[in-house]
Amino acid sequence: LGVAVTRQGQILLNGVISTEEAVTAAVKAALEKNPESQAIIAADGEARHSDVVKAIDLVKSAGMNRFALQIERPEKSGP
Repeated sequence: LGVAVTRQGQILLNGVISTEEAVTAAVKAALEKNPESQAIIAADGEARHSDVVKAIDLVKSAGMNRFALQIERPEKSGP
């Protein structure tokens, strides 16, 4: 299950702009199919910390405790 946070704070579910409710429902559905399901939570390097924490809380509050974080670092300018 893929959850992503954009720098604008939007939540994407498997690459599609989504809502908090849809993410919660998708997590619960995934866990019903397979209790060992896990999520990858990705965030733009310029996403606000609070938006990333919100995504983590959504996944955890829906019952999924197995997840990995993937953070895209901002590009460095200069040498």
